[in-house]
Amino acid sequence: MNTEIINVGTELLLGDILNTNVQTLSKVLKELGINCYYQTVVGDNAKRIEAVTRLALSRSDCIIFNGGLGPTYDDITRDIIAKALDVELEFNQESLQRIQNYFMNRNRQMSDNNLRQAMYPKGSIIFENSVGTADGFAVSHNDKLVIALPGPPHEMNAMVNEHLIPYLSQFSKETLVSDTIYLWGIGESDAEAQVHDLMLSQVNPTIAPYAGIDGVSIRVTSLASDKETGHKLNEPFIDTLSELFSDTMYSLNIPSLEETLVMLLNKHYSNLHVHDELLHGEINYRMSQVLDNEVQISGSINTYENDIKNDCEIKITEEDNQVCISVFYHGQVRKKTLPKEVLKVTRSRRQRQLANEAMMMLVQLINLQ
Repeated sequence: MNTEIINVGTELLLGDILNTNVQTLSKVLKELGINCYYQTVVGDNAKRIEAVTRLALSRSDCIIFNGGLGPTYDDITRDIIAKALDVELEFNQESLQRIQNYFMNRNRQMSDNNLRQAMYPKGSIIFENSVGTADGFAVSHNDKLVIALPGPPHEMNAMVNEHLIPYLSQFSKETLVSDTIYLWGIGESDAEAQVHDLMLSQVNPTIAPYAGIDGVSIRVTSLASDKETGHKLNEPFIDTLSELFSDTMYSLNIPSLEETLVMLLNKHYSNLHVHDELLHGEINYRMSQVLDNEVQISGSINTYENDIKNDCEIKITEEDNQVCISVFYHGQVRKKTLPKEVLKVTRSRRQRQLANEAMMMLVQLINLQ
């Protein structure tokens, strides 16, 4: 089943709010193994909503609307769906009773415009809203399935978990399963060149590189009957990629260097001392934000003698027009010098880049043990 998501709301087009709902819905469809080929954002305009609705009906099996189910005059999603499907709107007494109870329980007066929230396209299955007044619905017509969900994220998230996932599960016998390797010290174009032949021959699983703020990730995704089978399908490709990128890979399925380093130090019951003259506590701060962090992290910014005082240390200093990075782990040492040009970028970029470089070096050193 090919699905399309349509987000309704002028506030989304104006950038007044971040569209987190589309990310949530996309992840749900991925987990259910349901294709999502198109996503559209449209303002609260009847002609434009109808136009994107008819376009979606022409190319997708299932359309999921998000937003436009409220009580005000510009909440017209239900009306447009009914018009596009050529069905009438029907009044639902049970839905109205829930809306009335919602206001009674809060000692508030229900407005007459809330009555329209109890109207649905004929033949709809109602998705009860457990945290608001806008019930969702699903309606099938002429081999097309149309689903409408409320726009407020807390309402939509509840409805997704309580109704959408169980409802869509009947249409899915497979699931998409992804495993991702994370790289530092290589660009997206170089990474893509090394996996180009694998990508050309891919069927299931598929391979895709992505550039991020802290390096490159390569995702392997399979379509399988369950997650365990999917991970087994991914495994040979992950092994190949791990060997291919052994010098630049820092983790499997752990998206940041600080999370990876914390995981390794937790595993080995190690603490960390960071001595830096240039980063202003960047490493300490990022590692301290990692959940389940049991690593004790200390730091200093003043130059001190070269003797190593801790089992695990990072030192970042500026010497002789170079940036010197040294990492120490239980007697093992790894060092790197970088040209002073790295200091000419903005402070935030410099701090992040040097912190990533140092953490990558320490991750590699620990993995050699």
